Amino acid sequence: MIGALFSFLVGAALALRFRVWALLPVSFVAVIVSLTYGIIQQDAVLVLLGRVVGVVVVLQLGYCFGLLSRHVMLLSRIRRLPRPATEDEQAAIQRLESASH
Repeated sequence: MIGALFSFLVGAALALRFRVWALLPVSFVAVIVSLTYGIIQQDAVLVLLGRVVGVVVVLQLGYCFGLLSRHVMLLSRIRRLPRPATEDEQAAIQRLESASH
C-alpha cells in the first residue's frame, strides 16, 4: 500500500516537471525494485507479476493525475491574466473619455 502511494506521488511529481518519456526509466527502476522486493519475500510468480503491473499502472495513474493538476493550475493562471477589451468596451471607454473632456 505504501509502495502504491509512493508510486502515485512520484508519477504526479514527474508530470509537473517532465514529459511522458520520463516514465520509461522510472518505470524500469520501479520494476526492478518491485521484482527485487518480491524475490526477497519469496513471493509466487503470479504475485510478482501482479505487483509489477500494479506499481507501473499506479505510476501512470499518478502521472495522469499530475497532468490534470498542472492543467488546472495553468487555467487558474490564465483566468487571472488581463484580457484585451472587446470592441463594445473600447467604444464605451472612448465615449467616456470624450465626455470627460
